[in-house]
Amino acid sequence: MKKIFLILLITSFLLACNSAEDKEQKIETDSIAHDHPAVVSDLFLNNGNKWKADSITNHNVVRLKTTADMFRVDPFPSINNYQLLGKDLSDDIDVLIQQSKMKGEEHESLHKWFAPI
Repeated sequence: MKKIFLILLITSFLLACNSAEDKEQKIETDSIAHDHPAVVSDLFLNNGNKWKADSITNHNVVRLKTTADMFRVDPFPSINNYQLLGKDLSDDIDVLIQQSKMKGEEHESLHKWFAPI
């Protein structure tokens, strides 16, 4: 249940905080860094097992979860708190993308897992 909440929370903030200019810049950055198909297919298991992620990716995902968990401490967050959360999550996602060194099918599966976020 926490994972679903976290995914919905992150998605809503990222959609609310991104402007058209940010999206154009992100598209340019993504196309320079590496090429991925525009359509993301369904996520699937690795022969019935979870895909493995490297320690850097795992660390950054924990960082995203921690950011969201810290936000939930305040029972009545202000609009400013939501805006700060959106910025913090966006910054955490940028770090995850910049530091990711995964390759191959694990890398592709990470994109499929991360796409809804």
